[in-house]
Amino acid sequence: MDSKYKKGDYVAFMAKQPAVHINRMFGYNDLTADDFKKTEHEGLIQAVILDNMYVIRTTRPLEGFSCLVDEKDILHLIQK
Repeated sequence: MDSKYKKGDYVAFMAKQPAVHINRMFGYNDLTADDFKKTEHEGLIQAVILDNMYVIRTTRPLEGFSCLVDEKDILHLIQK
């Protein structure tokens, strides 16, 4: 099966990794990854893994986080 998206595509996607990562860095609480919900982000696909998994580097709303994203969580391409 071919990937729907390719390296270099700019996409909108759903993820909770940025919030989880920030909480681990600065949160002084007992929250776990399960306590967070996916929110919308934009980013650039850095790599395609197994045809339907992607490494995406966020650009908005928080820049610079690498997220592992399943194709089903990609909302759409964004035109540059």
